[in-house]
Order: sequence, then C-alpha cells, then structure tokens
Amino acid sequence: MADFTVFFMLLAINTCLRCVEIALIDEAAGEILYEKSEISERNHAEKIFEFLKEALEKKSARGSKSEMLKLDKILVVTGPGAFTSVRVGVVTANTIAFALRAEGRDSNLYAINLTTLFAQEEENLS
Repeated sequence: MADFTVFFMLLAINTCLRCVEIALIDEAAGEILYEKSEISERNHAEKIFEFLKEALEKKSARGSKSEMLKLDKILVVTGPGAFTSVRVGVVTANTIAFALRAEGRDSNLYAINLTTLFAQEEENLS
C-alpha cells in the first residue's frame, strides 16, 4: 500500500462585488499556500478557474507524487453582491464539493454572508 501524506486544506472563494479572491490554506500548518485577489469586471468565471488552476499547480509543485491534496473545507462568500458574481463562486464551490463526493472523499461546504458576519462582529464589540 502506498504511503500518502494528507494535507488538510481550506479552499476559500469570494466572487462578490468586483473582486475575485481565492485562498488555499493548510490549516494544520497554519500556512497560506496560495492567495490571489484581483478586480474583475464581468469575467469572474474566467478568473476563478484561472486562480484555481494556479493554486493547484503551486501546491503540486511543492509536493511529491505521494502527496494527496485533500480539501476538507470549502468556504464560499454568498454576499452581499451582484447575483451573477455571487453565483459564480457558489456554483464553483458546489461543483468542487460534488466532485470530491463522487470520488468518495468528504468535504465540508460552508457559506458565509459578510453582512451577517460584520453584524455579529459589531455586536461582539458592543
């Protein structure tokens, strides 16, 4: 049986408003492996896949063939934002989670709304 080093990863996706943002974080090491943010006018779908490809290529270059990338958390921002830009991020996150389940791998999908997050944070500060 092959030896595998399993990395517990968080993939964060934000396509709300004018920016496309993605981060790949090794939670066990507390290390950000990849992050990119770019203002994107009406081409969120193209940018998100470009960024995902870069993130996975960078991660593959750091490891060996015996390493297996395991996304155990996928976080997607669900707003506020324009319907189409939010939908790009949500569909991307859902598709990745679905593909992982099809391979028999579990992955937790989390949705976060920034308005709710900021309201909770302000309440905590009061």
